[in-house]
Amino acid sequence: MFPLQRSWFHAPLATVVVLAACTAAPPTTSEGAGKAGTSRPQKKATPAASLTASPPGTPKPSLTPASASPPASASPPGTPKPSASGLTTPTPTPSASGTAPVTPAASASPASTPVPSNLPSPGNATVGTFAGTGAVGMVNGAANGTATFKEPKGLALGPDGAVYVADTGNHMVRKVKDGQVTTVLGDGTFTTPNDAARLRSPEDVAVGRDGVVYISDTANHRIRKHKPGTVDTAGKPITDWIIGNGGQGFADGEADTAEVNGPSGIALTADQTKLWVVDSGNNTIRLVTLATRAVVTVAGKAGVLGNADGTGETARFSVPKGCFAVGNDTLYVADSGNEKIRKVVLAGNQGTVTTVDFPGLFAPADVLLFGPYLFVSDEVLRTVERKEEASGTKEVLARSTTEGFVDGDALTTAQFRSLADLLVMPTGEILVADYGNNRIRKITQK
Repeated sequence: MFPLQRSWFHAPLATVVVLAACTAAPPTTSEGAGKAGTSRPQKKATPAASLTASPPGTPKPSLTPASASPPASASPPGTPKPSASGLTTPTPTPSASGTAPVTPAASASPASTPVPSNLPSPGNATVGTFAGTGAVGMVNGAANGTATFKEPKGLALGPDGAVYVADTGNHMVRKVKDGQVTTVLGDGTFTTPNDAARLRSPEDVAVGRDGVVYISDTANHRIRKHKPGTVDTAGKPITDWIIGNGGQGFADGEADTAEVNGPSGIALTADQTKLWVVDSGNNTIRLVTLATRAVVTVAGKAGVLGNADGTGETARFSVPKGCFAVGNDTLYVADSGNEKIRKVVLAGNQGTVTTVDFPGLFAPADVLLFGPYLFVSDEVLRTVERKEEASGTKEVLARSTTEGFVDGDALTTAQFRSLADLLVMPTGEILVADYGNNRIRKITQK
């Protein structure tokens, strides 16, 4: 989780932007991560092991705040979340122009990124529905008529203008284009991690300029890719795996020797040669070289929860989730358990982690940089906020003090349930995955 990094739309202005051996996951420990006592709503996290054991359709724990207006006191970092095939596939044909439209992108300088005049602003925005009826299901069709989702979390913009959706609860990747929802991958079920046609609780997607779809196959502990037109003998769309062997664990290396644990956010670098992976269950940030499928850990220490800036293994995270890439060496991360936004700057194979000044968060789910603004969605507080980097001014763009579903004024009327990925569209509207309502919502200028 728009000139957002989750897709080709997450790259330069002209480039954009978007595990089966039963290896035990490293034990998770806490290291200097404790905070003062809290009266804020408690975050509920599912143990990593349960993610691999839950049957299809098992509802996830509610993340609803206990009160509509949580106190500002700190809370302890969260606990870890629940945590193909070697196919020969055709290479998709790029768009006629061979380049992405000239629109803001993840690799562009924030100061130079053009901002649409109709980008919604605080106090002058309204919330509507982009796709989904709210009913649980996997029906394709009119985005605002019959289409249904189940806990959609990941969003990415493709070179074809389509919005790609990690439909987490349905174990699918869907896309919305020209007002219609269709299926890209999956059939609503899962079998084994080696099934090239099925996913299991995917939490994020990224799309390259060539149309290749990258998937964070969270409960299968794998990162996969799908080239458009790649199907099996029955005509069913299939994937090839990039890293992971289907086992829940931690290891650097290449292809199936590398292991991840419930990966969450993913993002392509501006040159599209590498893929950032937020390895949420391991509390680490990983980087994959796509040509060789080699994985290195650039920040964090596997199995150790914590809250510390630093370089490489000295940095600590607590259940990191969404991310946004800038250029080839910078990644913004929603460090959910630490209630912070972190910034990772790469030098060689080591990342230096610093904390971004963005106070008042409780469970940040996603982050994106667009023009002069840093946008953050909060899963539990049900807010979308922005901060102007130059001035430091932070404002609430949309919020829901009451859990529910209502379209309307972004600050006074609209209601959300549980928020995940963000995406800025070329038109300026901001999409947010309201997975608690089984919908993709949109924030637009009045």
